Amino acid sequence: MSIDIASLRRQFPWSSSGRPALAAHRRTLALVWRDGDDGRLRMVHDTNDQLSTAEVIEIPLNYQESPTDPAVATQDDGAVVVAWAEPRSETIQVLSVARSTEIRAQALVNAESADSPALCFSGPKLLVGWTDRRGRVRLTSTSGDRWAEPTLINEAVAVGPPALAANADQVWVAWTGRDGSLVVASSRDGRSFESRVRHDAHPTGPPALAMHRSAPAAAWIEDEVLQVVESANDFTRAVEPGVPCVASSDPALASNGRDLFIAWTSAEEPGAITMTQPTRTRPDLQSEFVFHGDTVRYDPSLP
Repeated sequence: MSIDIASLRRQFPWSSSGRPALAAHRRTLALVWRDGDDGRLRMVHDTNDQLSTAEVIEIPLNYQESPTDPAVATQDDGAVVVAWAEPRSETIQVLSVARSTEIRAQALVNAESADSPALCFSGPKLLVGWTDRRGRVRLTSTSGDRWAEPTLINEAVAVGPPALAANADQVWVAWTGRDGSLVVASSRDGRSFESRVRHDAHPTGPPALAMHRSAPAAAWIEDEVLQVVESANDFTRAVEPGVPCVASSDPALASNGRDLFIAWTSAEEPGAITMTQPTRTRPDLQSEFVFHGDTVRYDPSLP
């Protein structure tokens, strides 16, 4: 699947504040952001080549307090799940949106967290991760209406929210440690996690994870350089040279199993959501387009 650049040249009446969220499943992409003007959560959900013309959906919430940056995950049946935290009540809201944009259901996780959550599916099971008020990473799951007792991933303090990725057999959680190193923990039962530290990686903020070609891929920004590792759990693999990225948010990462997609909010053009596809053979080459306020632009100098 490749980006149809011609279909992306249209106008949008919105901009982003904070880190966008991104999910992919087969030919479908879901992009969720916190509006830079009114702080409301909005989403577009369609096939990759039709994303720019998709209906913009406003995520319904009472807005009695401002939501954190959102998280999003896609399910096998085409449904999209969106989550966010409400800082004052220290709760995480989880909302399931059907493919037709009809709101299905809403659930509540009492997480004692004022930070953004992380989401992913492990088969039919929905996983939600967060950092508690003491900076410890926790994880819960549900296959229906009842949430499992939260699991404490690690006693070590995380800086910012965690990232999640999973397949049917294994779960990966990543975060930035207090010393600035990238930490990746994995588990086969969802309860007992083994943590490993990449001392050669120092994200300036929270990393992003996504299952890609049967292994977890990771993305983060380090010294205004976007870094992408296709096998984040392989600690013998060096981090390849990244690409310049002047961002006002940390990146979001998604994979449809074949292609990786990365999104972030630009600092060079405040409020602009930039989305890019790194190539497998040339990490310095990207197909890139920018959503910004009322314009969408494509740089023809990029392949």
